[in-house]
Amino acid sequence: MKLLIYDIRNIDLKTLDETYKNLNEFDKIKIDKLVIKKQKYLSIMGIYLLKKGLKDYYNLGYSNINILKNDNGKPYIENSNIYYNISHSNDYVVCVFSNKNIGIDIEKKKKDFDIKSFTLKESYIKMKGLSIFSIKNIKINKKIDARFITLTSKDYIISICEDIN
Repeated sequence: MKLLIYDIRNIDLKTLDETYKNLNEFDKIKIDKLVIKKQKYLSIMGIYLLKKGLKDYYNLGYSNINILKNDNGKPYIENSNIYYNISHSNDYVVCVFSNKNIGIDIEKKKKDFDIKSFTLKESYIKMKGLSIFSIKNIKINKKIDARFITLTSKDYIISICEDIN
């Protein structure tokens, strides 16, 4: 498993611009529809981390792969045993890679809210490729066929869920 983290408060505008210019038309249209500039930055830098990870860890160019989506919108690389997932929250974008199905969630900590439980559930439904509406029905327990990793900082929590099958 490999994890990349990017803090957009330190954004390199040249990298942002280059990444945007090299996006396919579908991704450009999706990003152009976003109203809030920060959301655009987070989305672009998520793709940047995906490209960087594919190049650095797998020696693959982004143009050499075909990304498809399942019925619930989970992206996957066609005809590949490389799995990835992207999440963002406030100032951070994260991208995780594995040779097994994987999901990730990052959230800013909130006072009086069990954010760890939420991120565990969201990483699980993202790993399974389920709809976000499934989250209320998910119970995280020892019977789940997945491995969880949780990373915490002062302000954020990241949960990663990897298939064990």
